[in-house]
Amino acid sequence: MNLNQDTYVENTDVLKLRAPKTFSYLAYLKLTLKKETIMTTYTLTVKNESLSPTRFAIFQEAPELGVAGNVFTLAWFSKFAYTGTTAEFAWEIDYSAIWSRPGQKLRPGVVCKTSQDVTVDLDGPNKVTLSYDQSNDAFYFGPTTIGSKGSIFTNCDSSVPNSLDPAFSAYAAGVGVAMSGAGTFLVNTQPNINLTWTPKPKYYLVSGNFKSGEILDVQNILNGGKALEIPYESVLTQTAYLDKNNILHLK
Repeated sequence: MNLNQDTYVENTDVLKLRAPKTFSYLAYLKLTLKKETIMTTYTLTVKNESLSPTRFAIFQEAPELGVAGNVFTLAWFSKFAYTGTTAEFAWEIDYSAIWSRPGQKLRPGVVCKTSQDVTVDLDGPNKVTLSYDQSNDAFYFGPTTIGSKGSIFTNCDSSVPNSLDPAFSAYAAGVGVAMSGAGTFLVNTQPNINLTWTPKPKYYLVSGNFKSGEILDVQNILNGGKALEIPYESVLTQTAYLDKNNILHLK
């Protein structure tokens, strides 16, 4: 595009902006990218040096939650690796509110597929309310609004069935948060609850037969020394491996 001539430039922030003859290309870039956020990508490469094929799963440390109740941790990402092969993971720190209806009460071993994913911004629209349409047997999120900065607010209104009540087991669902398009945490839905999530990303790697979205028994995994913390304080990429004794290590 020749920006030394009169022209029209279309982008997501400025529509039909007339660029004058003296309009420099650098000034144009600064203008068009002014409101764009450059996302940082984190990566993890894991090699299976054990004697058997396995799956590698990443999960996160549960964030602070503004109400009492069980927070269920999901296998955030999961990939299969044969002996001698590697699994590659990559993500960005962008958040969304989610709900899932696995058809049963939340507990370890249950696989929860995301039914709806609504983007939220810790410094912008970050509050959303879950409702239940009884006539059509369907959950849904309403529009996002702005709450206090630094947290994610996932509320349930009075129409939402109580997943903890055996009488409503057929309507059991979970509401929670996701990062980089994949679910990280869920809480059993209940009517009239307001959940305030304060994220603090801390990552763990585990090997085993864990599927993406599966609720993990985190206490058992951590107490058994089966998980490896993957730090990203001053780096964007990490490499790990599973040795012949099925122990995970950082390289």
